[in-house]
Amino acid sequence: MRIPGAPRTPVPSGLRAIVALLEAATGRKAYHVGKPNPFMMRAARKRINLSTDEVIMIGDTMETDIRGATDLGFRSILVLTGSSTLESLRDYPFRPDQVVGSVAELVEESVPA
Repeated sequence: MRIPGAPRTPVPSGLRAIVALLEAATGRKAYHVGKPNPFMMRAARKRINLSTDEVIMIGDTMETDIRGATDLGFRSILVLTGSSTLESLRDYPFRPDQVVGSVAELVEESVPA
């Protein structure tokens, strides 16, 4: 089992145990563990009655948050408070629409002077 979006990183054994427990309890095999999960993200968008062009994914990890947004056509904002850095952006074939150092910058942008 591997973490989606990070093919070289094995799923931690603790997560494997939880997945096995859920599979045993439900009698069903896990389809997808972790994010980005397009089914989960699409269902959330539909639940709050938004169209794709109305959604902005704000996240701090390229492999999960920004990749998930890109895969579904959502706009995305990368916050540099997680594992992704400006330097690491060149390692990905996709890009966020915007990069900020902190979510505080987004609040400052949205508050009229």
